[in-house]
Amino acid sequence: MIFRRALGCLVAAALSGLCAIAHAQIAPDVSASAPNRALPPCESATFERGIKVGVPPGTQVRPLGVVVRVLLEFPEVNAEPTVTVTFNSGDQAFADVVIEEAKTYRLPCLKKDNALLLRYVQEVQFVGGDAPKVIWGPIRPAERGSLVAPKTDCFKSADGSPRWSLQSPGGPAIGIVLSRGTQSSSAGGSVIAKITFRGPDVAPETEILFRRGDRYFEHSVRDYVAGYRWTCMKEGDLPVETRQVFNFLPRDAAPVPARLTLQQFLGAVDKIAEQKVRFDFTTMGCPFTFRLHYMMPFWLNDVAEVGGAKPDRREFVEWLRNIKAKPELNLDNKLVDRDFEVSVPCLVLDLL
Repeated sequence: MIFRRALGCLVAAALSGLCAIAHAQIAPDVSASAPNRALPPCESATFERGIKVGVPPGTQVRPLGVVVRVLLEFPEVNAEPTVTVTFNSGDQAFADVVIEEAKTYRLPCLKKDNALLLRYVQEVQFVGGDAPKVIWGPIRPAERGSLVAPKTDCFKSADGSPRWSLQSPGGPAIGIVLSRGTQSSSAGGSVIAKITFRGPDVAPETEILFRRGDRYFEHSVRDYVAGYRWTCMKEGDLPVETRQVFNFLPRDAAPVPARLTLQQFLGAVDKIAEQKVRFDFTTMGCPFTFRLHYMMPFWLNDVAEVGGAKPDRREFVEWLRNIKAKPELNLDNKLVDRDFEVSVPCLVLDLL
């Protein structure tokens, strides 16, 4: 059995590229889903505001602090956003301060006909103490993957048949032929490939970034990826790059995560004392559990919330996607492509 999953896009031109997520059995087939993108710099740069607003006059920050989360909706280019408070653990005065500041945000890069760019979220924390402070979190798309461009019809096999479909979450079934020697391997393994498209009708270049297991797994991946095409490219277009991970598992096997407490997990994070973050899990529906698929340094970690995702955990999840393990624990990248399940109790993690 082979599981295949894409890690992300490195796009040479803004709003162009390929990235997919696959999670299905191969031998005989595999399925995949839609691409994903990061927030373009021209939008994120317009939000450099809000850092000078302090604690509302006449209010007192409770010992655990105050967390305010808002939804920003932009009706058109350069328009004042509609600001909706989705969570507030303090008095209304705290929400009012955030609303007033958020209404000054503008999004001049917004395209009027692109409704996918209209909704954003932000988390603001008011921290008490002798010198109260305010933490204005990043402004992010309301739904992860909300900047996906519907160009998956550009991604096809060499024979012209589609590789991905937005209409079917699992995508169409596609086969992979194992190279000679892999059929007899029972240990399984992983391959991470960097794939570069330089034209619409030529096979992409494939660079193997990581391999665990039989060398024949690498040969199988190279042969399989040679069938990819990005048909929407035109003459003069910059190259389009993506990274993809292939998991080779014994038939009927499934990855078993290592189970950790939050304390154990944090003890394995590299330079944890330098992180300068604060997470109030009491505002996130604690206790809860997350599963992290470790991919650093080759791509961002995959994070899934057991029991379903909650918007109030967004900042914590984004932080998890970027953390790295201590080098001494990840010698020879032995943690790459491994799963960890971590239980989170009801407390405030304050690393400020």
